[in-house]
Amino acid sequence: MDLLANEKEIAITRQHPIVLFTTFLGSLFFIIIAIAINFIPSSFGSTYHLTSYRGWVILFLVVCAVIYFFNRFLRWYYTTYNLTDHRLVRQNGIFSRITISIDLHHVQNIDLVQPFGLRLLSAGNIFIESAGRDGKENYLIIPKAKAFYNQIETALEQTEGSAEKWNTP
Repeated sequence: MDLLANEKEIAITRQHPIVLFTTFLGSLFFIIIAIAINFIPSSFGSTYHLTSYRGWVILFLVVCAVIYFFNRFLRWYYTTYNLTDHRLVRQNGIFSRITISIDLHHVQNIDLVQPFGLRLLSAGNIFIESAGRDGKENYLIIPKAKAFYNQIETALEQTEGSAEKWNTP
C-alpha cells in the first residue's frame, strides 16, 4: 500500500484463513469425484465405453478443483485491511486493484461483533460507519479482531486529539 506523506502504518490484516476451509472442501469434493470416476468399470452397460473419455474427465475435474482453490486463495491473499494514523484502507483484486479508503476523521461509529464460532477463533466482524457514506464498511472474519478493533479505537482517539490541537484558537 502506498502511504501518504507523513502517514504511518499501524496495522495490516486480512480475513482469517478459516474462510478458505469451505473452498478447500469444495476442491476436495471435485478431486474425490475424479478418483471415483477412475474406479468406474470400463464399460457401463453394453454400448457405453468410458475408457476413451475417463482421462479427460478426470483431468478436467482436477484442473477445475485447482483453479477454484487458487482463485479463492489469491482473492483472500490480495485482500488486505490497513490501518494507518490517518485512514482505514481496504485493498482487493488480483489483476486490477480496488482501494477503498476511509479517513479516520470521518469515522462516526465502529462496532465489533463476535459470534460464538468466531470467538473460538478469536476472530470477529468489524463494522465501520463513516460520514458521507451509505451503510457500513464491513471487515468480516478478521483474525485477532479485538486487538485490531482496539488499534482502530486508539487511532481514532489520537486523531481526535490531534484535530482538537489544530482547532484551538
